[in-house]
Amino acid sequence: MMNTMNGKDPRDTSRFWHLAKIWAYVLIFLYSSLRALPLMFVDEFHGSIFVIWLIDIVTALPYTWGIIAFIASPRKLQRYCGFFIALGTFAAPYIYFWTHGDTYPLGVIAIVVAMMIGGVGLEVYRYLRHKYRSSHQKLDDETP
Repeated sequence: MMNTMNGKDPRDTSRFWHLAKIWAYVLIFLYSSLRALPLMFVDEFHGSIFVIWLIDIVTALPYTWGIIAFIASPRKLQRYCGFFIALGTFAAPYIYFWTHGDTYPLGVIAIVVAMMIGGVGLEVYRYLRHKYRSSHQKLDDETP
């Protein structure tokens, strides 16, 4: 006989922690929670650590959803929505820093731009792959 609590299998909780999506949410939330701390040591930043921390916390969940939707969704519209949500929530703390700092390291700007180009490149690759597979599928269907 299985030991149950409130009629639920206690192993259901352990299954929860084996889901990759859950770990993505947890890790990004933890990272977002701690990301503002190093700004205390950046002399060029003149904004509020609390405000940038709040931006990071508020945008963590939509950012994670956007990344997961952009990478894993089979539907184009959801992938596009995921891309733009991830892009906006990713850029929000950087925009705050840019507006409240003297200088911004060029390397960080390059990484942010590279990530955006990579996202667009991924979608172009998917489009071309789908187009290639569709055209080959039509040829296979026409072969007697």
